[in-house]
Amino acid sequence: MCAGASDDATLQAIQDGLNRPQMLTSMPMNGYLWVSVLYDDGTIQKFVDEQYGPDVVIVQSALRPAS
Repeated sequence: MCAGASDDATLQAIQDGLNRPQMLTSMPMNGYLWVSVLYDDGTIQKFVDEQYGPDVVIVQSALRPAS
């Protein structure tokens, strides 16, 4: 993945405003805010994309659907 376009100050401000109970971890890195959550069916990623734009916050789900 190429470097993101967001600066550290912007990512820190987004991180400070996110709903912490849903997050396991979060870290600004390489122009993105990486957020780990217990489970995301795509709803959390869609929400942050609508709030902050695409490719700013990357949501990673710890759990995956059973196949």
